Amino acid sequence: MFVSLGPAPDQGGFFSELVKNLPEIISRVKDNWLGLIALVLVLTAIVTMVIAPQAERKRIVYLILVGAILLVASAFHEAVRQQERLDKAPVVESPAKDAIIKPATSEPAASKTPCESASQASAATHQHWCSEDPDTKIPFSRDISFGPGEHLTGRRRGGDSNTPGSEWVIDWTAPGPVYSVSARQTGWWEQIDSCSANGLVAHCEGWINGGNAPIIMTVKWKQPCTVETDGAKD
Repeated sequence: MFVSLGPAPDQGGFFSELVKNLPEIISRVKDNWLGLIALVLVLTAIVTMVIAPQAERKRIVYLILVGAILLVASAFHEAVRQQERLDKAPVVESPAKDAIIKPATSEPAASKTPCESASQASAATHQHWCSEDPDTKIPFSRDISFGPGEHLTGRRRGGDSNTPGSEWVIDWTAPGPVYSVSARQTGWWEQIDSCSANGLVAHCEGWINGGNAPIIMTVKWKQPCTVETDGAKD
């Protein structure tokens, strides 16, 4: 059945993300040319004000004001860039394929009586692997919400030249063979690189370089189920 684990992602939009990530944005204004120019202008104006005569200091205040405006513009530019990156981020999915279900090992046929063999053969024809509950028709799936910062490996991955990324990896064990894994990011400065299914294990990996917004991993699996046949109904 469908279950959500962990906190729901913030849906407040751009300005909500802007406020939430304000310290990170401020720390990154120097990473683009507009912010760098603004910082140089403000620092130069402050130094000049200290050494300039009293009568000239009022004019220098205007340079500081212009620099502050450029800093705000730089921060807003970085926020818009991250939001555009988030909006364009696709849902990462595992390759489309059915779960590989291995038949259970059994004793050699010679060790079974004819009645036992016939009974087990009949049961096998009625045993199926279902992707949904036969009665409720609800798919066997689960949404796992996690903070990538809680699953860091300690290795460097992704990011950029100024702020390299930190790798995260998550594995989640399902109640049955996994046939589909997908994931989507909900915040800035994070990346999902790939997802895959291996038996009962759903696997996703990627990197962060400043953000830690929840990532939603959706896992779908199959479970044994009994389906009635025409012979069973008679």
